[in-house]
Amino acid sequence: MKTYLFLSALSLVMSMTACQKDNPLTPTVNKRAFLLATDDRCGCLPPVEFDVRNTTDVSADLHWNTMPEATAYRVEVSSEDLPEAGDVSANVHIFEVTEDNQLSLTGLNPGTQYQYRVTTLCRSMESYASETMYFETIEPVSGDPGYHPAKAYEDH
Repeated sequence: MKTYLFLSALSLVMSMTACQKDNPLTPTVNKRAFLLATDDRCGCLPPVEFDVRNTTDVSADLHWNTMPEATAYRVEVSSEDLPEAGDVSANVHIFEVTEDNQLSLTGLNPGTQYQYRVTTLCRSMESYASETMYFETIEPVSGDPGYHPAKAYEDH
């Protein structure tokens, strides 16, 4: 009986602390795999459903499903390949969204493919990054009333 109680208490302590990224109980061999395995206990997971709305030649609205434990989201956007999680790149724009599960982007380049991923921020931790998603801004057509050649190239 004492062994059962000890093992139950040990299991409870491990499950309560397993979600902390700098936990001494976390194996050093493959920390990311361990965190992925314990995230379902933690509740801090990245979004899995994405939608891009109102895409124009220079703007787009990104939407994702809300996560129950989220206090904010970090969105990384780039017209180039996104670097590995944690790596820094001058070509990646990072936004922190605290009010909602959407981000309106403006000042984009016409006819350009963009990549983005979303990380859920929970009280004292963060999820791993979502899968990389893609969208493309509209290429203006010269006969289109909204087409302005000078505007299309002013960011270059």
